[in-house]
Amino acid sequence: MKGLSVRNCPICGGAEVVILHRQKFALLEGHPLADGYDVVCCVRCGFVYADTTATKEDYERFYAEFSKYEDRQFTSGAGETPWDAKRLQDTARQIAVLVANKKARILDMGCANGGLLKSLSQLGFQNLCGIDPSPVCVENVKRLGLEARVGSLFNLPAEIGQFDCVILSHVLEHVQDLKSATQSISQLTKSEGGGIYVEVPTLLFILTIRLRHSRTLTPSTSITFPLRPYRTCWGLWVIL
Repeated sequence: MKGLSVRNCPICGGAEVVILHRQKFALLEGHPLADGYDVVCCVRCGFVYADTTATKEDYERFYAEFSKYEDRQFTSGAGETPWDAKRLQDTARQIAVLVANKKARILDMGCANGGLLKSLSQLGFQNLCGIDPSPVCVENVKRLGLEARVGSLFNLPAEIGQFDCVILSHVLEHVQDLKSATQSISQLTKSEGGGIYVEVPTLLFILTIRLRHSRTLTPSTSITFPLRPYRTCWGLWVIL
């Protein structure tokens, strides 16, 4: 069914969409995000995204105060389960192929509990840093002996500087404001020789998570639903 979106397409700004699915959530009282949204496809460019009424500020509050990633045992990103540990190790090995210098300054934006940083450290990388909006996650990373700062793409820590490699692993699908996010990513990445590693889940990954944990999408999965059926994740390396 065609209609006009509440939130214009984050890619092209188009407002005409095809409504693919209505997603509902049962939320606790005081939760900052909407209790449902339409999953829509932009008629102009074909981008699939969540047509949510939640603002960038709502998402900032959610990840700072309500982040599910604070639980190391029952969410991905910490490497506590065998399948998650393997996923993080595979990603770390991919990055190691792209970044040869073990002294390169590497940032994991949205580092959660530091599973990817830990895997990179085990491969010999020495200059690692994580940023996450959740203070609990940041403290968990510090307990691993790794550097971490509280912040986000929209609230960068003071004097954080620039990096040889900026990692956005399973982050962009949670971002409400892509334009502002890309400006921050550019600010964080060294202008000469710096690289950006982007990895997003495909539909297959989302379905796999749902089957393993009996979960549907969460209200934090706000922006994009890649539809490549043949891989669980899709990685992209950009060199500036």
